Amino acid sequence: MVEDIDFKIVYPNIPIQKYLIFGERIRLALESAEVCKAGELLTIFLGNCSDSLSQSIHSELSDTEYGIFCEGNKIVLAGFLAAGIERDCQRFIDDISNVAKDAEKFYPDGFVFREKYYLWEPTLPAPEFISKIGVYNCGDDKYSLCYRAVKGAFEKYIKALTDASFLVVAQNAVNFNTLCVLERDGLTVYVNYHPRRCVLNISVTTRAYSLPSYTCEKEVCGYVLAQVWVKIGMGYVIRLRDGSFIIIDSGHTIDSERIIETLNQLDVLKKAKFKITAWIITHAHVDHYNGILMLAEKYSDQFDVRQFIYNIPDDSETVGYQVLDKRFNHVFPKALEQFGNPSVYKPHTGEKFDLDDIHIEVLYTHEDMFSEYLNEMNDTSTVLMMTIKSNKILFAGDIYSRGADILVSYYENNLKCDYLQVPHHGYQNGGNAIFYKYCAPKVAMIPMSGTVQGKSSINKTIGDLDVAGCRNILVTNQDIVKNILIELD
Repeated sequence: MVEDIDFKIVYPNIPIQKYLIFGERIRLALESAEVCKAGELLTIFLGNCSDSLSQSIHSELSDTEYGIFCEGNKIVLAGFLAAGIERDCQRFIDDISNVAKDAEKFYPDGFVFREKYYLWEPTLPAPEFISKIGVYNCGDDKYSLCYRAVKGAFEKYIKALTDASFLVVAQNAVNFNTLCVLERDGLTVYVNYHPRRCVLNISVTTRAYSLPSYTCEKEVCGYVLAQVWVKIGMGYVIRLRDGSFIIIDSGHTIDSERIIETLNQLDVLKKAKFKITAWIITHAHVDHYNGILMLAEKYSDQFDVRQFIYNIPDDSETVGYQVLDKRFNHVFPKALEQFGNPSVYKPHTGEKFDLDDIHIEVLYTHEDMFSEYLNEMNDTSTVLMMTIKSNKILFAGDIYSRGADILVSYYENNLKCDYLQVPHHGYQNGGNAIFYKYCAPKVAMIPMSGTVQGKSSINKTIGDLDVAGCRNILVTNQDIVKNILIELD
């Protein structure tokens, strides 16, 4: 794609949205600085492109290395990690701005700038007979290597890790999707294999492996699930058998008091503080977590929060998203402090854990989208399957159709549930008909904002649910100004 008569920018075969944004920044900088020599074409390769020079340079880079390489009139901004490419671009643009307009070339032939994004990057065994798709920055000192995998690749790689003295600490398999977690010398490696998509994800972190846990000391009540009536967004409250609570999201700022009203409605302990066993955040849209910020600011003295559970993308992977989409990582640490710094657990696909008698499986996080491309915050929703007593409840956040397709490819009939939180407030761009067919819920729960029941979008979703055999649909919106309570005993 030629951007100007003096230069062109070359992208990978499947350009990710953020790379196109980087390219636009470079184009504007080059046009403004006028550094290209008349009559010569400067070619800029952005990432791992099909050109032989780009391929050769990338073959020498480690997983999180990035850099700028110049050969003749070709410049390669190299790296597998988008966060590294962004640093390449920023340095490149800074260098352009520091060059006089009459300079013949701002990089000498053979110029090399090379750094590592993670200084702690370990040397792991290289998977055999599979090709690397890319490297994804998961945030919190964790990155993921994504590969196209063939049959048997998972077993061979686990053997390679154990031969390298890694110890298996956890395993889980659902419908042929397999997770294995291994540790060695302060490193934790998550290996996820999804045969239907031919994808092997290898994630590495310096954080020790641990899972959330909780045990009720005394049974005083039954399980109740509340779909909270919120004006904007989504909120759920689950009362446990000891009177403590699990909260999922919280609606927008104006909905914070609705959460407190719901807790009071279900409270049997009548203590000074609500005991929150876990607070789950599906994704970083303000209509799902802004209520928590308000509760932390005004009512934190009414809460005893044991732990938060969320997996939010790093800012380096949300280039081009709306400003509000990138706000969470900057404002939520203050809320944690106001709540007394409870622990934070970052869930990963394939993990399973128990909060008392509630069994929870992590079916999907934003890390599953990387082998496609991630350009919408709703598809970063964490999807959980909860089993309470004999009831299977699928919380799907706001996943769009692409996220739903991944879930279907992973789990098929294992998505079957008794209760389904319908994705994206019931709008037709959340989930799809095939997803609902495999979920086959007995009850569909639609948390809605405003008076939208008459809109064609929600009617399309209700029609898809009807085809899937679900005719019991629970809706909270401006027409039904009350919580919906479901006893789960």
